[in-house]
Amino acid sequence: MNWYLKVLNNYAKFKGRARRQEYWIFVLFNMIFAFVTIILDHLFGLIFDGLDWGYLCIIYVLIVLLPGLAVSVRRLHDIGKSGWFLLLALLPLIGSVWLLALLTTEGNIGDNRYGECPKETQTDYSEISRSYRDFLIFFAVIWICFNNLFWIVLPTFGLDFYSTSVFKILNYTTSLVWVVIPISLAFTIKSKPKQTAAFVLSGLYVLSQGSSILIRIIQDG
Repeated sequence: MNWYLKVLNNYAKFKGRARRQEYWIFVLFNMIFAFVTIILDHLFGLIFDGLDWGYLCIIYVLIVLLPGLAVSVRRLHDIGKSGWFLLLALLPLIGSVWLLALLTTEGNIGDNRYGECPKETQTDYSEISRSYRDFLIFFAVIWICFNNLFWIVLPTFGLDFYSTSVFKILNYTTSLVWVVIPISLAFTIKSKPKQTAAFVLSGLYVLSQGSSILIRIIQDG
């Protein structure tokens, strides 16, 4: 939660760098809060006509829009890339996958042209690896719980919600996160043979999920 609040405090800071932990914890809490606002919009009857989200959701999105953009730019700076790489999201499918890969890449060790390393200078990198592993495992547990809660609460919106654009976006996002988790966890494995096996299995899973998402996009289109 401290990382989420840190991003909000640096809402207009586009200079400098943001480590993976800062960015992805913000993304996690941001998705949870956004989903909560959608639920509240439905409970209090605040949804817009013809849409499945309403006033609370749009207010929250406007609040986090600038800090979310800023931390994304700083995350790209951490791997030595310009913030303009965010425009990759405009490319159909491949652009989003490419951008996702950049946002999950480990930052440059030491200073780069965008500023000092956000990790402490005198750092035990083995400790960072353990901390990152713990964060990923924690993220995976939280996401599994959130995902199950999502499917439990979703039917209360009514059957029509399944055919809306909001549901489709949430469904695609859920699928993409399930792709990221095994790949990210594979990075934390120390044994090279086991790490290689984990990457192979993750790659097969990515191909399976990627083809499934592509088929759904074609069918929905």
